[in-house]
Amino acid sequence: MNDYLSVRDNIIKHSATNLYHRVFVVSAYGGITDQLLEHKKSGQPGVFGLFASGMEDESWSLKFEDLSSQLRQRNKDLFVEGELLDKANHFLDERLQDAKQCLLDLQSLC
Repeated sequence: MNDYLSVRDNIIKHSATNLYHRVFVVSAYGGITDQLLEHKKSGQPGVFGLFASGMEDESWSLKFEDLSSQLRQRNKDLFVEGELLDKANHFLDERLQDAKQCLLDLQSLC
């Protein structure tokens, strides 16, 4: 989803006037899936690719932190400052912490 503002302005904000009552499903922010799994063009591994290929290596954790920073920057670009940004970051931080803890638990188990 490279054009969040269009989705927000043309679908979310105008949903009350939508007579068809449709649900729109959008993908992750552009490029994020590549960073999680593997870049489809370059073949560079993402967080989970690095985790799977070297569980004793910390490269996945460094990539995870980089991804976290990029997602927070996306939130800042989209929501600027204030309550919406705080809510977006809180939502993001909870999910990222859960995902990281799962990977750490798996790493410990293996």
